[in-house]
Amino acid sequence: MPNDMSPYSIFGEFINSIHNPYGGGCSISGGTATLENETIGWMGSLIGYDGEKLGGQFVSGGSMANLTASIVARDDKLKPEEFIKGTVYVSDQTHSSVTKAIHLMGLPKKNVRIVPTIEDFKMDINKLEEIIKDDILNDFKPFLLVGSSGTTNIGSVDPLGKLGEIAEKYKIWYHVDGAYGASVLLSSHKDMLRELKNQTLLVGMDTNGFFKPMDVE
Repeated sequence: MPNDMSPYSIFGEFINSIHNPYGGGCSISGGTATLENETIGWMGSLIGYDGEKLGGQFVSGGSMANLTASIVARDDKLKPEEFIKGTVYVSDQTHSSVTKAIHLMGLPKKNVRIVPTIEDFKMDINKLEEIIKDDILNDFKPFLLVGSSGTTNIGSVDPLGKLGEIAEKYKIWYHVDGAYGASVLLSSHKDMLRELKNQTLLVGMDTNGFFKPMDVE
């Protein structure tokens, strides 16, 4: 989502254009990789995580962040022979990039379970658990649950704490798409997302509100 750039972002983009660095790994580009790791740790500390233990990477946007998270979840939770039976759980307000990510991974789109939302457009946790139980009974392999900390359509925030509990109960990878709203964690309104602090998550961190170049997420 386009946004204005701050003077710091403009200057950083200028320096980046001059150096044109490669950042694919420490062995080839130690300086660039170190800068990325330090920045991620710094951002993690600002939102309440342990910056020394936090891991992650910058990608080119929210769609790539969701694809990366989906692949990590699949490889962590499923054996290759189980891929075809792997199921993903999203709400009817989840960004379309998640379904596209599942398709790009080679999994059938029918394996994406669209969980209805309640009146405030938050995922219905009771219906979610019903669907998960039904999938397990039918020999599917639930492996990824996606919550939203600010949906693109309306800005609603899923019951992130409850979703985390369900994910832990059924041993499902829990990803929170924060591409639209997670920057609230750096503001005076961070209590709106306080449930994130008690969860083990891979969060697609919002940069739409960070006044940065388009190709950074």
